[in-house]
Amino acid sequence: MIRAVLDANVYVSAAIRPEGPPGRIIERFLREAAFELVLSPAIVEEVLRALAYPKIRKLTRGVIDPKLWFEDIVVLADLVAEQRIQPAVCEDPDDDKYAAAALAGRAAFIVTGDEAFLGLGEHEGVRIVMPRAFLEQLLGGWRAHRLLPRSSRRGVPQGAARAGALPSQTPPVITPTMPVVSGQKKVRP
Repeated sequence: MIRAVLDANVYVSAAIRPEGPPGRIIERFLREAAFELVLSPAIVEEVLRALAYPKIRKLTRGVIDPKLWFEDIVVLADLVAEQRIQPAVCEDPDDDKYAAAALAGRAAFIVTGDEAFLGLGEHEGVRIVMPRAFLEQLLGGWRAHRLLPRSSRRGVPQGAARAGALPSQTPPVITPTMPVVSGQKKVRP
């Protein structure tokens, strides 16, 4: 099963807009156990602090209690011990806690909306991806590659990048005789 660490900005976005990619990721975790979530005490502390900001509480008022919502997530997550990474790997040293948790928890992904963090692309085998790319991975995988930062695409054959395929997976082939389902209508290509 896929193991992932989510940045605090993913939880905040999910609390504010549950219909967006971050919210759909959390929903897949809570309802379907689609992946294993890795947390550390430092991440829990940062997320609780972010969810307590007055602006965030105002945006979520009446919809959810952010603290209780996150506590439900923590109960289901794999909590790993604090570790430090030496030397620092992230431009913002505060982000090193995510890389440390991913390594300690044997996670394959760090999911973040932080452009500077995304710029790393990968650290010691852990892919650093946008929420949309991770959601695509959960939903089927083959389309996720085109949503990764360009720095993460190294080593992928050029044709695969254009087709949106990962090196080990290929997109499905749709022939003119095979109907394609789009919403409720059947459409012929």
